[in-house]
Amino acid sequence: MVPPKTRLIVVVLAGAVVFASALLGQRVISAKAGLLCFVQGRASVEGGALSTGEHFRQLKNGESLATERGRAEVLLNPGTFLRVGDMSRVHMDDIKLTDACVSLDSGSAVVTVNYILKTDRLRLIAGGSVIVMKQPGVYRLDASTGRLRVFNGKAEVRRDGGSAYVIVKRGQVVDLTGLKLAKFDIKDTDALQRWAAARSRAPFPRGLRPVPPKISWDKTDAPPASSAGKSNSSGQF
Repeated sequence: MVPPKTRLIVVVLAGAVVFASALLGQRVISAKAGLLCFVQGRASVEGGALSTGEHFRQLKNGESLATERGRAEVLLNPGTFLRVGDMSRVHMDDIKLTDACVSLDSGSAVVTVNYILKTDRLRLIAGGSVIVMKQPGVYRLDASTGRLRVFNGKAEVRRDGGSAYVIVKRGQVVDLTGLKLAKFDIKDTDALQRWAAARSRAPFPRGLRPVPPKISWDKTDAPPASSAGKSNSSGQF
């Protein structure tokens, strides 16, 4: 009979291999920031129309993704999705995986951060400000109003080229021009956010849904054997 401690070590190692394999596979497919994953409705890259459905197209430096009556989903790094709504345009400023930068030129976007690797930095530019997400969460950008709303998480917002900045937390909205903070109702959502939430719950293609590698656990939080390699099922993002 195998001693209990030995069985626990085996389970831990097996789980680590599964998570590491999933993460490695994702990085092979998305070695750079800006992997277009899904399109619904009318969207295009540099004027070239995209069909509805799953896509695995790597956006290049300087390329723009635009929607008309449509939505699109982009994997910015292993833990972060950018989902844009109707009449939106995003520009890939830098597709380096560890230091990605993307601009929201028009429209609206929901950024879902599942986890943040210490080695990666992601900058979002909108309304003349640079936004860096500091924690996992859900962030909403609207170019028309020049606002960032934090539904969950924490972000640093700094005027581009300036030293002034603010920290925006859950339930706070910031004016990207004046860096003024206010509160808002996190229950106030719309169709784009409901779509983004549904996409977050959908199975990620080819078993490469971004999940943080979990190396060890104790008896209180160990997942059942049948869930090995599956993603976090909290569904909050």
